[in-house]
Amino acid sequence: YAKLNTKEIADKQAYLKKEEKKSENGEIVGLRTFENWNFDNDNFTFTKEVIAYSPFITYSDKLGEYMEYKLLGDIIAPKNGNKEDYKLFKKVKYEVGFTDFYENTGENIPDIEQNTPLFWSNFNNIKIRNIIFDKITSKQVEIFDFETGKILSAEKINKKIILFQDTIMDIDPETGEEIPLYIEKKLKSEFIKSFIFIENWYINPKTLALRKKVIGIAPCFYFIDEETEDNKKEIPFIIYF
Repeated sequence: YAKLNTKEIADKQAYLKKEEKKSENGEIVGLRTFENWNFDNDNFTFTKEVIAYSPFITYSDKLGEYMEYKLLGDIIAPKNGNKEDYKLFKKVKYEVGFTDFYENTGENIPDIEQNTPLFWSNFNNIKIRNIIFDKITSKQVEIFDFETGKILSAEKINKKIILFQDTIMDIDPETGEEIPLYIEKKLKSEFIKSFIFIENWYINPKTLALRKKVIGIAPCFYFIDEETEDNKKEIPFIIYF
């Protein structure tokens, strides 16, 4: 990672002014982070180690289109220091999609992190979504409602898993009599196309080191609605690590 000196930072600010690009109050609005991810199924933990991060601002060009611009260089802070030195500065929820989701469907879903991590290789995303879905259906851990935050009973979990129920009449091929045919559609692990991460972000004011603590994860299900035939998205559950 290249370091920027004071002159280079000033040059970037001058570039924005010269090109008549206006930022939102000139304030830093987000961070792009470079991380190592690790999922431990045995202990059911998800950790993210922040290697570096880049503050950025947004601006509008002459056509009024919003763009992102890295105002500063990559900050690589030392990892030494006690946990007590870190201060909580942000509680976040954000959605990260799978690469194969975009490749196979061509969907462009807003509010999903577009810089899909390499961690979501085809093998990893299938493995992890199967593990998460299995924990939901087997009730191995406490499952919470995404909207209310309340613990869900086994009965309520089953109700949320069922997407569609109907009874139609069919003809028995042997007797020729009408018989009721029960139809049911349920959520499946392959419907999970992204996850929402619930995290606490901590910073060391002295070293600027950034630490992320993954609190929980919410699988996002995408499927075709049986009645309207429209694409539908459901986020019924949260699982806390």
